[in-house]
Amino acid sequence: MNNEIYLAYAIGAAYLFAVYKLAIYKNRSPWIWLALCFIFTPILFLVLIFMKKIPEGYNPDDAFSSSKKNKKNK
Repeated sequence: MNNEIYLAYAIGAAYLFAVYKLAIYKNRSPWIWLALCFIFTPILFLVLIFMKKIPEGYNPDDAFSSSKKNKKNK
């Protein structure tokens, strides 16, 4: 369990370090960009948590195939 926590901290630190270096490279204020990324990343994570699970065996191509068949039949 502790290994997963350390891995999550390492990934988060690497992400924030990359944001910091990119902001400096682009001549932007790194502290503002770090704050924005720190605030909005958890919001996106919460959106991902509350999204419905895609059923197993779901093929995204099937979602469009019925509409194409209907247009051909008309």
